Amino acid sequence: MRDLRYDTALTAGTWYLWKTGKKRVFFSCPDCSGIVLVELDNINEDGTLMALFSCKRANCSFSDLIRLSGWAVVI
Repeated sequence: MRDLRYDTALTAGTWYLWKTGKKRVFFSCPDCSGIVLVELDNINEDGTLMALFSCKRANCSFSDLIRLSGWAVVI
């Protein structure tokens, strides 16, 4: 499992909660820094994504379970 820390700059391997309008989570792939949008319905109460994440960017093979560190504090 890969822990991603909260960071508004969305550097590689971090996440950010967008609170304007519909709440959504953006996170940056730890390997390629590609930005991914995740709906809140796909995140457990402890901050883990409900399914294995596999990056869809070309030339990136990152695939792992993701936990959003600090999820309970930010949400």
